[in-house]
Amino acid sequence: MAFTDIRSVREPLCRQILIPDKSTILNMRVPAIIIVCGLMLVCLSPVVSQVRLGIKGGLSSSDIPASSLLILDGSDSERFRVTVEDAKYGLHLGLFIQAQIGTFFIQPELLFNTVTMDYSVEDLQSANPRQIKDEMYRNLDLPLIIGLKFGPLRIGGGPVGHLFLDSTSDLLDFSDYSQEFEKLTYGWQAGIGLDIWKLHLDARYEGNFSNYGEHIIFYGKPYQFSESPSRVIVSAGISF
Repeated sequence: MAFTDIRSVREPLCRQILIPDKSTILNMRVPAIIIVCGLMLVCLSPVVSQVRLGIKGGLSSSDIPASSLLILDGSDSERFRVTVEDAKYGLHLGLFIQAQIGTFFIQPELLFNTVTMDYSVEDLQSANPRQIKDEMYRNLDLPLIIGLKFGPLRIGGGPVGHLFLDSTSDLLDFSDYSQEFEKLTYGWQAGIGLDIWKLHLDARYEGNFSNYGEHIIFYGKPYQFSESPSRVIVSAGISF
């Protein structure tokens, strides 16, 4: 009868339990952000002068610098030229918590967000070269805004995480196109807000730490535009 060395089973198992892969670590960060924010509010509750829970929604306008991607086919011949034609308005809706301590406030948010882009795709090997293709992304945005409050006026900023949910894309009409999104990306937001009774108004600017288009893959090769995207975000909310 053959015997199995228990170490050969135990060591790979231990590595799987103690050393999670990169995707697992990234997925763990999102609930960790929410848990940390909740614990902070609980710990600070004895000195917090006011806590508000509410819903908010609004629009965003994306700005992507004009640039093009030159796509090469499997034989390294020029095949497509892809350009951002139009960045349409995005929509967001979700929850926020605002805790105030004197003039200091902290506001974590959880927002469902959609963004739609139009691409101009020029087929360099076709008699009918130019087509417009749509692509829509759906993300869960996790801003954490920290700042100062003077009466009804708020001024603040902080990090934001974008958890990718799914997408729909007309670019998939091309058989040699595929996409691979990062599960979690990061950026920052800064802006001003007004709190008038239970009404909350916000205007923010958002920057990102990654270049736009990193999900684009043609003929098995990844592409990306040379600049990172930015957004202007306006929203209105009601607290309970």
